[in-house]
Amino acid sequence: NIRFDAFYTGYVGSPKQLAYISDIIDNTSNADSLVIIDPVLGDKGKLYTGFSDDFPAKMAQFCAKADVILPNLTEASFLLNEKYVESGHTKAYIEGMLHKLLGLGAKNVLLTGVSFEEGKVGIATLNGKTGEISYYFRDFIGGAFHGTGDVFASVFAGAVLRGKSAFESAELAADMVCAAIEATDPSHWYAVRFEKVIPD
Repeated sequence: NIRFDAFYTGYVGSPKQLAYISDIIDNTSNADSLVIIDPVLGDKGKLYTGFSDDFPAKMAQFCAKADVILPNLTEASFLLNEKYVESGHTKAYIEGMLHKLLGLGAKNVLLTGVSFEEGKVGIATLNGKTGEISYYFRDFIGGAFHGTGDVFASVFAGAVLRGKSAFESAELAADMVCAAIEATDPSHWYAVRFEKVIPD
């Protein structure tokens, strides 16, 4: 008779694991349990190694369980079975994508990697209840660091569970990722040193 207040998923390795997790959510949730899904699929227009071509469609079905989904632009394209557009995004394009992602069944959408001008990158959120769309941008930090998406989603989940709104949580998560990148020596390429900025 264990019941959980929240569920947060990140990397899931196969459709079979998605089915297991789905059953766990169905069997151990409360009426008001929060479900946060980071639909980890890929980056820079490509699926991560090891995922089958049918996996994005299975992840899209899984996203219907979510109170919030947090895809990046690559993942959003795969979830919607659309061609990945690398750059030159307009507000109309991003907001159209947000509404289509909401159509998967999630209650709210948070899209990462959004950029309308060189040197700025951030997030766009769509509140499924009010229809409000919000943006938050930070200065782009060059370099390649693994795990920033995991840090973002984890900070977001923790902040929401501590009572912050989805947009406040997204702002905090973006700030944490930027601080973690800045605190990481460039030679330490594999993952960011997020531990250093936890006290802040």
